[in-house]
Amino acid sequence: MAGGVPPLWALMAMLLLCWVVVWDCVRGEAVVVESTGEVRPPRFPESPPPPISEGVSPPEGVPPPPPEGVPLSEEKDLKKEEEQREVLRWMADIAGSEDPYVVLGVSRTATQAEIRKAYRSLSLRFHPDRHDGSEAAVKVFQHISGAYEIIGDPDRRAVYDDFGGKDQMQGFHSQWEYAQANRPATRDFYTGVTLITQLTSDLWDRRVTGNSVWAVNFYAPWCVHCQQMTGLWSSAASILEGEVEFGVVNCVKEVALVGRFQITEYPTLMVFGPSEGIQKVYPTYSLGRTQENVVQWLREAKEEIAWLTSHNAVHLLNATNFATDLLQDPSFWVVLFSNGLQCGECQVARTNIIRLSAGLRGFAKVGLVDCGDAGNAELCAGQLVYPLNSPVAKMYAAGLRKGLGEKVDTGDGLALHLALRTVEKVLLLALSPTEGSVEDALQETTERPDYVKPDDKPPTP
Repeated sequence: MAGGVPPLWALMAMLLLCWVVVWDCVRGEAVVVESTGEVRPPRFPESPPPPISEGVSPPEGVPPPPPEGVPLSEEKDLKKEEEQREVLRWMADIAGSEDPYVVLGVSRTATQAEIRKAYRSLSLRFHPDRHDGSEAAVKVFQHISGAYEIIGDPDRRAVYDDFGGKDQMQGFHSQWEYAQANRPATRDFYTGVTLITQLTSDLWDRRVTGNSVWAVNFYAPWCVHCQQMTGLWSSAASILEGEVEFGVVNCVKEVALVGRFQITEYPTLMVFGPSEGIQKVYPTYSLGRTQENVVQWLREAKEEIAWLTSHNAVHLLNATNFATDLLQDPSFWVVLFSNGLQCGECQVARTNIIRLSAGLRGFAKVGLVDCGDAGNAELCAGQLVYPLNSPVAKMYAAGLRKGLGEKVDTGDGLALHLALRTVEKVLLLALSPTEGSVEDALQETTERPDYVKPDDKPPTP
């Protein structure tokens, strides 16, 4: 049908042919045109990736080829060995380092986000599960975790930055104590407790005076035991109200009082008889920290202070009266030379010399020289006890030929209070005029308060 419309079947055949051509082009396969027999190549040929040249890293996403001659079964073993070598290299790089910044590979100015990122990266890289639980990987992982524990927390990081390494942790019983020691010393445990006075260096000399007996708790805000003592100390103040005055000293704030009374442990409980400079330390190691024992000890200490005060027979000597009162007196003398009267060691020695004067009353005389007084410097130097590092006791023979006296030997670690106890008993035996008075005097020594120890330390094993 020339010049007419093609029949319907011809149109359908042409549409089918066009559909086949388009489909084959999309699939990328060769097309054969039946009418001409022409074979057309695919429009999108599949080509293998280009070979990787030697010494060139493969493109991203393309795994490197296995080494030539290495079976696939051994490829995993080689990978594990390389990972193990990586762990050992890392251990060698940070060997012996306790600096958490070095361990995590960050600077000291790193942000918390950077520290956290470094920790996550290292913990994933060296997790023991990725290394078949190897011992080296476990150690590395623990080292990384320990470093992050120190500087991963902002507060602990601040403590580390200010205090430093593990050596600074000595003396602290917990991380909380270690952290609290660096916080501002504004935390007073006894604020608002009406029966307890918070003593300062300025307030001490105004309040701890006169005939009152004072019980004082020296504490530190970071000390766990000090915190546990708050209830006990408050209860003791209520029980002994009207008998004993109670005070506390925040030792982080009041450093001068710590040095003055030679406080080395917290809490330290002490009792003071200000009028005579008497002091005692509560024996924590033998009595423990119980309310019953603390209250009983304070009551006994109050009675001892009252006894010592009433029996005090110490003569205060100085450059003016030393020659007339001592050198020209035929009595036997025991004299304490003290470098001031306010230091902790000086007050302990002063307490014991009062105790000695009470025991030797009627048999010998006891004196005290304050070498901390500039007016007595020449006297102390002339008696060969100047300058003083610690209190010294000397004995001067009966009669008028006293000379420079004889020093009470405290060598080989013998404490002064033990030496004075021995001196008392020897003098009672040597100087008592009658046999009966010796027995009575020695019996009285066991009934009087004992000599005061300079500190409260556990017994030497």
